[in-house]
Amino acid sequence: ARIKHKLIVMSGKGGVGKSSVAVYLALGLARHGYRVGLMDVDLHGPSVPKMLGLSGMLGITKEEEILPHSYGPNL
Repeated sequence: ARIKHKLIVMSGKGGVGKSSVAVYLALGLARHGYRVGLMDVDLHGPSVPKMLGLSGMLGITKEEEILPHSYGPNL
């Protein structure tokens, strides 16, 4: 699947609300009918899965592709 638009929420400082902004932006876009993918790339302390109530390890295919978790329609 081709990704048409990409948005990045980032800052050089911790604790400023990057994950909150990313989650609320993703939820808002999904509610408006956009298909949204959300990835938390904080390797040391990802908070997006916790904010969405997701748990467990992601699955990996034989081709070493990540199997995404579904949170709801379009997200």
